[in-house]
Order: sequence, then structure tokens, then C-alpha cells
Amino acid sequence: MKYVETFDDGPGGWYGWISNAAGPKPLEIRDSCAISRSPWWIDYNHAPPGAGYLHLLYMLNTAGEAGEHQREVAGENRFVRGGCPTDFTHARMTLRLRGELEARGAQLLLLCQAVQACPERSRRGGICSGWLLTGQPFRVTPDWSEQTVTLVPDPAQ
Repeated sequence: MKYVETFDDGPGGWYGWISNAAGPKPLEIRDSCAISRSPWWIDYNHAPPGAGYLHLLYMLNTAGEAGEHQREVAGENRFVRGGCPTDFTHARMTLRLRGELEARGAQLLLLCQAVQACPERSRRGGICSGWLLTGQPFRVTPDWSEQTVTLVPDPAQ
């Protein structure tokens, strides 16, 4: 199954993040493009010795029914509505992007995160696991480029 988001008709379920206290924020969309600009919220949950401090630019929930506030912020989630699969093994993700970035050693990477239901930890909703695709960074360039990564089950990536 192929999922394509063009942002021609709103965010399609995609959103940004303000902070743990304030939660999700609407994307800025102009001319069918999602725009992101700093400062971004820093996700300190992955601090060293984990993946490090992460700036979360865009997010999409891939399962479950969105609450009222989530729908107000992100619109109808076209990924979930389309019944898209959530096993991303060998999935290809293509971005069309351009921009300016003073990276200072940072990279634009894909982060996949999931929660596995766990009855004995029901208060917190289960075990959360995140995977950062460090072996295939996206390049931010001043001109439009289309770049594809393949989500291979390779620990080196």
C-alpha cells in the first residue's frame, strides 16, 4: 500500500509539538508545503546515553482514534483513515524538501516510536520503544530535492 501526503488539503493528521506541557501544535502549511522553522521543542526524553536531545519537527500518529483536540490541531488523519499498515519493515519513505539549516553536527532523521500495550504497566500505557534511522539522513539543501530512505532492519542503521 502506498501512502502519499501532499498537504493540498490541510495537514492530513500531521502536527508539530510545543512542549510536554502544551502538547501538539498545528503545522504551518503554505502552497501545499509543510513549513518548519526553529526554535523547535527539544525532546529531552532521549538525552544521552540515548539518541541525544531531539528536535521534533513533524509527527504523525499511525494508529488509533484521535481525540477532539488532536483532530483540531492536525485535521483528519489520512494515514489511519486509509488503513495503512504500521509494519514499516522495508518501507520506503520519500521526502521532497528544501531549506536552510545550520546543522552544527545535527542531522534530519526519521524517528519511529511505538507503545506496546502492557497490562502490568496500564497506568503508563505500556512499553514505549523508539528507533532512529541514523544510517540514512536526509540532506537539507537550498534547492528542492527528493530523497528516499528504506527502513531496513539493520542495527548498523
